[in-house]
Amino acid sequence: MQIEAVMISEVMMLFVFNILNQLTIRKYFKMKREPGNYILVSFTSCVATGILLFLVNQLLKPVIGDIITFILSLIIAWVCYFVLLITYKALDKRILDMLPLGKQIYKVAISLHLMREES
Repeated sequence: MQIEAVMISEVMMLFVFNILNQLTIRKYFKMKREPGNYILVSFTSCVATGILLFLVNQLLKPVIGDIITFILSLIIAWVCYFVLLITYKALDKRILDMLPLGKQIYKVAISLHLMREES
C-alpha cells in the first residue's frame, strides 16, 4: 500500500507542479493563457498519467516487485506526462527551449510527429 500512496502523491505533485509552472511562465514571460485552459490540460494529463501508472503497477508489481515497478513507473509517468502536454499543445518550442534538455525533447517530439518544426 505504501508504493500506491507514493504513486498517487507523484501524480498530485505533477498537477501542482504544472499549475505553478504555468503561473510562473505567465508572470515572467507575459504569456496570456486562460487559467481554465491550463488547469484543464494539467488535470487531464495528470488523470491520464495516473490511470496509466495504476495499470502499470497492477501488471508489473506481481512480476518484478515493488521497487523496480516504482522506478519504471516514474520513468513511464515522466514520458507520458510530457507526451500529453505536447499533444495538448501546452508546451511549444519556446517553452521547451527554457527547460533543461528541452532542445532534445523538442527533437524527439518532432521525430515522433508530436510537434511540427518551427522555423
